Amino acid sequence: VKGAPEVWAGSFIDLVNPINFSVLRTFKVKVYSPRVGARLLLKVENPANGAQFHEVEATTTTANAWEELTFDHSGVNLGYSMSRVVLIFDLGVAGNGSPNFTFYFDDITLN
Repeated sequence: VKGAPEVWAGSFIDLVNPINFSVLRTFKVKVYSPRVGARLLLKVENPANGAQFHEVEATTTTANAWEELTFDHSGVNLGYSMSRVVLIFDLGVAGNGSPNFTFYFDDITLN
């Protein structure tokens, strides 16, 4: 549920080990959105150094149903140690806590 006032409010997952991007660089995330056109930013970052990150955005095409979004991180700097996954819906927009700003995500995979 995205509420005001922060336009960057989201969720993050800290992993035990850094992500190995040497072979696999595409994330897939199942998303349930109340509306078409909601944007989801998937950012990977080094929690010890906020300057080391890579982000990709995808847009929902379905309302009130699950869909799988794809995030191609092929441009990630392989020298960075990324162990945090950040998910932010509608970056730049303050939510209001309503059903229109209630999102679900599941089954995050690196392919």
